[in-house]
Amino acid sequence: MIRVLMFALIPITLLWVPAEAGFGIDPVLSNVTGPSFPVTVVITPAGNGDVLEDLGATLTVVVLDLNGSPVVGLPRQDVWIDDPGDGSLRMCAGGAIADHDTDATGATTFTGALAGGGYSNEIRVFVSGLMLVGAPVAVQIISPDYDASRRVDLSDVGEFALDWSAGVAGRSDFVADGFLNLADVGRFASAYGEVCGP
Repeated sequence: MIRVLMFALIPITLLWVPAEAGFGIDPVLSNVTGPSFPVTVVITPAGNGDVLEDLGATLTVVVLDLNGSPVVGLPRQDVWIDDPGDGSLRMCAGGAIADHDTDATGATTFTGALAGGGYSNEIRVFVSGLMLVGAPVAVQIISPDYDASRRVDLSDVGEFALDWSAGVAGRSDFVADGFLNLADVGRFASAYGEVCGP
């Protein structure tokens, strides 16, 4: 009976990894820093929107484990940007992942353009499926893909027309000058027909 019990416990023992072994990502200790001022970023399904670095909106993420030690070499695909869980954004495959694997300090960055659609007043960073805890990043996302279908089509033309007729810039102020004007029409038109890449 004792021998049977020992063999039954072996798989359980092998699956258990103590926290002090340094495994696991801590979404509270891990952190993201970004712009110290609110920034509006235009994204498009093909990734032809604003470049974060050009707007002074570079994001730096430091990934720490349960002991507060850096998680080194975490693949960049495991660190991504998304909405806070309300479905307001739909990012394209690979369109919102970090620039590089985490370095010796557990850090990686987001500096380029994002690919996707939708509208959100806040973004969050996710690491291996865990949303990092803490204040939201001061970045607002707008897109000519209003309905987050990951394509800019006739339904989006209707949304742009609604904003135009109401004279409300907000989500349609693609040139970030506080006004809805022909410059915004041009930027919307240049994105028309875009879809997520392969």
